[in-house]
Amino acid sequence: MSNIVIGISSGIAAFKILDLIRLLKKDGHSLHVMMTEKAQNIVSPKRIEEMTGYPVFINLFEDNFSYEQILKGKKIDHIEIAKKADIFIIAPATANTIARCACGIADDFITTSILATISPVLICPSMNDKMWYHPATQHNLKTLESYGYEIMTPASGSLACGTDGIGRLPDVKVIKKYIESILSRKKLLEGKRVLVTGGGTIEPIDDVRVITNRSSGKMGKALAEMAYRYGADVTFIHSKNTPNPPNRRVNTPISYLYIKQFSFSTSDELKIFILSQQEKSSTVSKR
Repeated sequence: MSNIVIGISSGIAAFKILDLIRLLKKDGHSLHVMMTEKAQNIVSPKRIEEMTGYPVFINLFEDNFSYEQILKGKKIDHIEIAKKADIFIIAPATANTIARCACGIADDFITTSILATISPVLICPSMNDKMWYHPATQHNLKTLESYGYEIMTPASGSLACGTDGIGRLPDVKVIKKYIESILSRKKLLEGKRVLVTGGGTIEPIDDVRVITNRSSGKMGKALAEMAYRYGADVTFIHSKNTPNPPNRRVNTPISYLYIKQFSFSTSDELKIFILSQQEKSSTVSKR
């Protein structure tokens, strides 16, 4: 079964996550839960610990924190949890938690852990309808989608604030079905080695002029990342002209996922990379 990490933020719907944990636990999954500090006002961490059999993480620095032990053991809780996750879920995801994740703010256990994971991420928003429709929230959701996170659309109905509209946490059975879909997806290309190329070659005419094309490699990157999320061992060979994602520094990997990456300029360089990798690959995709 799978290691499922759930981050609970302080939406009123947090109490419903107990039912989600119960359903997932019944299927044999290992549940690792973290909470924001304020979420403790809604759900008891001890009750969750009794259900999952694992400690609930809330604070980055516990009272007995010792940096000497960290340096000696080479293990940090939020990194270890992030590494073992087969899927990382935030439910309910409040507007505040969504905003902090979108901005890369890492000031609690959830937001720090999510920066360290390369597992699929599922965001389950829950908030007032006006907060949901606010341009800032919609902008933040689009930012999270650009990271490859999946966003569930909230349900509509009676809200905790007394109004009717969109913003309810989706039914836990619907969330569970979505989780199962993501987990099963990861097995579709399991054991396969996929080679993807992307971007245009650059052929020099002389010391100044070159022949090239406008292929950006963005489609290749998208295919490589999707193949990885479907469970494949992926190699991505991309043009040196392939642009880094927005706001990423130059000379950082094109993808932050565990994808082997090589860059080429000329067709001869591309040929060398392909010949060295294609015999190890089940599928070759050129974009």
